Amino acid sequence: MKKNLLTLMLTVFLLTTFCAVVSAANQPASGLEQQSIEDSSKILSTNPNDYVALCRRGIAYMSQKNNNLAIQDFTKALALHPQYAFCFLNRGLCYDQMGKEDWAIADVTKAIEIDPTFTMAYSLRAAFYIKEANYQQAIPDCIKMTELSPQNTKAYFLLAGCYEKTHMYQEATDTYRKIIDLFPKDTASINTAKNCIRALGDTI
Repeated sequence: MKKNLLTLMLTVFLLTTFCAVVSAANQPASGLEQQSIEDSSKILSTNPNDYVALCRRGIAYMSQKNNNLAIQDFTKALALHPQYAFCFLNRGLCYDQMGKEDWAIADVTKAIEIDPTFTMAYSLRAAFYIKEANYQQAIPDCIKMTELSPQNTKAYFLLAGCYEKTHMYQEATDTYRKIIDLFPKDTASINTAKNCIRALGDTI
């Protein structure tokens, strides 16, 4: 039962991580993708080297699940601006939608190499690892998330969950206790953390 609950918890946080990344990636609202494509195409008709417009159009194509067109635009943008970390992240997200996990991780890793403070990139790479049950590899990214975004409770829960999945129970317990200490007004998170601590056989 405990394992099923932990898997469910990680799945929920994984989904919210993806939703947060997709939202932060400025994907156009539902129904507005075509307008975004048209606006970006108009810009590119006069300035084909506008890498921002290429990235924006790629994001709109990705929203429409036109992944091949999206990859083309992301790749063109990166050829024009090889240090465009945000575009590497979006191309990684697109590769993941296409089931190309290794390429997805490689692109998000490149985004991190370009910008080591890119919290969104660590979140996405951790999500990719967790989705593939590579919990050990996800741990350093989760730790980095807590360092770069110390008020993000989901980062701590993801970290604790990965510790549990790798049988690092003391580290998991310590992380749950840290949630209780750091977020004294977040009743929902505190109750969840306390239940997780009890499930690990410890007392509050």
